[in-house]
Amino acid sequence: DHTGRMRPEDVEQLRRLGRVLRGDEKGQEIPVSEGCHATASSVWEGKPEWGPEKAVDSDPETRWGAGVGTKQGWLEVDLGDEKRFDTVVIQEGWGRIQRFDLQFKDGDQWRTILDGKTIGPNFRREFDPVEARFVRLNILDAGDVPTIWEFQVFDRFEGLK
Repeated sequence: DHTGRMRPEDVEQLRRLGRVLRGDEKGQEIPVSEGCHATASSVWEGKPEWGPEKAVDSDPETRWGAGVGTKQGWLEVDLGDEKRFDTVVIQEGWGRIQRFDLQFKDGDQWRTILDGKTIGPNFRREFDPVEARFVRLNILDAGDVPTIWEFQVFDRFEGLK
């Protein structure tokens, strides 16, 4: 609204979307990354509430904020064990990212699944299936401090098994 706050009906709609994305409603995708352990190259100093785990909590009101003054960095998720995924959904704050890679860890090497320039508020891409324990968003260039509201990976076909 005009004060910068979200209207209650918009907040409820986002909460409903979160329930859908988590699979609380039948037939919906469930992120394999939700609630997993996340680490990051940096976190905004004095703001532990902007830690990397906030990007994988399926809460549209929380976020990861990289360190003050940074314009590069990474956000890594440990899926716990090898899991299949073929889709990424990223919600970026303020359209700052100008170049990035989505990667998975293969042994000791990071392999790029896809790369791009901008992410923005509703980024979703499908790719050939990958099986890995670790996945990361590698931000190569940003116009200002990278901020990620949600970083989720999905297996599109998990619900069909």
